[in-house]
Amino acid sequence: MTDLHNMGRRNVFPKLKRHHTLSTDELVKFMSRYSTSIQPNILRAALDALAQTMAMELADGNSVRIDGLGTFSLSIGFDDDKPTELSSDDDPLLYRHVVPKKVNFRVSERLLGEVKRNAHFERDEEVRVKKLSVSPYSLEERIARALEYIDAHKFMRIEDYARLNNLSRTAASVELKAIVDDPESPLATEGKGTHKVWVRK
Repeated sequence: MTDLHNMGRRNVFPKLKRHHTLSTDELVKFMSRYSTSIQPNILRAALDALAQTMAMELADGNSVRIDGLGTFSLSIGFDDDKPTELSSDDDPLLYRHVVPKKVNFRVSERLLGEVKRNAHFERDEEVRVKKLSVSPYSLEERIARALEYIDAHKFMRIEDYARLNNLSRTAASVELKAIVDDPESPLATEGKGTHKVWVRK
């Protein structure tokens, strides 16, 4: 941050660069990779039913807790911009119309823990400070580690490959492209852009 108060000191803080917002269809596609026994249309129907049920329960004044995700609750407020200070106990402001204002979400410790275990950040290239891209593993070892990860998780993202092999995202991207371009490679890709993942050929 800039020195807003001219105190001779500046604060530093991390800012997350968001790459993409998953649509419902994209979310269902990724969910089906983890729940291979459930058809995508059933997953989509379950999400639709969840949204409708939550709307009804929140409207009834209930909170909704989803294990592994978090707790949703409703906030209410007045539907006008009148002042909130009462002049007397029979002030007509007591009888104003109340409406839902927003839905609050409190994340579960389980979800937050999973996010922490899976999040591996590196500096944006615009900062001009890059992560060391020298891996302690040979190329053969890096491919073997990738295959082991895919066998356990069905697919691998570029962030997973970078983390597994101590590479920057850029170095991982270049290396994975070269691996997949090899006709003898055991790896193949699915999806495009930010949704590209690597699987066993």
